[in-house]
Amino acid sequence: MPLDSQLPTPDARLIQTEIGSQPTPSSQGLPPDLLRQASRRLGLMCLIIAGLWAANFVLAHLVQPAPVKMPDTAMATAIPL
Repeated sequence: MPLDSQLPTPDARLIQTEIGSQPTPSSQGLPPDLLRQASRRLGLMCLIIAGLWAANFVLAHLVQPAPVKMPDTAMATAIPL
């Protein structure tokens, strides 16, 4: 069995370019206005998530009281014998 038969065949949908060649205008990526809009949306989402994280941090540390050690007498009344 020849070694070439074990290799996968190249996909016809792939674009083959030479190394170091300039990309064609159709393969340069997304238009600048679309990239600008996407970056604004991403920045807004990051600000919202950071705000929610900060609010959670503040609420978890200020609203919820820190655990305190119960006096020994309170433990004796809390656990029925």
